[in-house]
Amino acid sequence: MTQTVRTLTAAIAGGLIVAVVGGGWARSLPLVTTPVVDPTTAPVHTLSVSGSGTVTIVPDVAMVTLGVTVDRPTVEAARAEAARVMTGIVAAARDHGVAAKDIATTNVSLSPRYGPDCAATGSPVPCPSDGKVVGYTMSESVRVTIRDLAKVGVVIDAATAAGATNVYGIDLTVDDPAAASAQARAEAIADARSKADDMARAAGVSVVGIISIGEGASPQPISLYAGKALTDSVATPVEPGTLDVVATVSMVFELP
Repeated sequence: MTQTVRTLTAAIAGGLIVAVVGGGWARSLPLVTTPVVDPTTAPVHTLSVSGSGTVTIVPDVAMVTLGVTVDRPTVEAARAEAARVMTGIVAAARDHGVAAKDIATTNVSLSPRYGPDCAATGSPVPCPSDGKVVGYTMSESVRVTIRDLAKVGVVIDAATAAGATNVYGIDLTVDDPAAASAQARAEAIADARSKADDMARAAGVSVVGIISIGEGASPQPISLYAGKALTDSVATPVEPGTLDVVATVSMVFELP
């Protein structure tokens, strides 16, 4: 006998359910819905702009790296001489008001030195030191934070007098940039709002609200000038110059 198959179709809430009944079984197909858009909802009009703010300040902290590099025939001799000089450098900084917490070791390195390659230089006879270790180079350095800028040159001179052979990386900054960062951020927001108002006015509308605010990289002091000169006959001058604290923001405004 031929089996009877009946199909029932029902439309419910914008979807379609199909039930197939027959042979003692029933199966429901997935419900497919159609998004419902409220025709009364007006689209949101937006305006995206960016702004920046800059605050110029005078630094009050200097950081400088002081170190020594020595060459000696043995490891022990190189290590001992480097330790002697570094002890004098640290003592010189401490004697001129630098706190122990503001002195940090940044490098300690030891490497062998090899004799010349006589074959490469065309020497007719082998060199006694050809390809052999002839000595060792030891380098050490400390990063010194100086909180009295008037003493920066004095500390550098005292360190070189104690035997420092390396002086580099003078960075000028501020101990607490929070206030300057907040001011730069406020100026960046004001700059973005001013741009938005100008653009909206030119388009014949006005800003009615703020949808979002995003900040770029956190404001950090940027050194504009830091002069230094090292000579044997005069004290080392260090000019603090100025720093720029720069903030950037991106904002999305709502328009009518």
